[in-house]
Amino acid sequence: MEDENWEIRDVEQLREHYARTCRQWSERLMAHRERALKLIPEKTYRIWLLYLAASSLYFSDGSIGLYQVLAAKRDSQASAAPTTREGIYLRVAD
Repeated sequence: MEDENWEIRDVEQLREHYARTCRQWSERLMAHRERALKLIPEKTYRIWLLYLAASSLYFSDGSIGLYQVLAAKRDSQASAAPTTREGIYLRVAD
């Protein structure tokens, strides 16, 4: 990234969020089993259910992690970086 004139502006660890997200996705998939099986083979359904359940477990116990990295092109004319994430998100939305 540095070779292309990008700089890291923020890094956020999302492990706990993804543990919850994967758990909720697996619960929803199970709740809509019949609907899902009209769209995909049972083997695919079972693979995805296993993947989501295992991912939730591994995110929960710290075996795997996930990071979101916010990067921006270096700009000597830009103002200073925001001091909070809220300031970062507001700038990205502009």
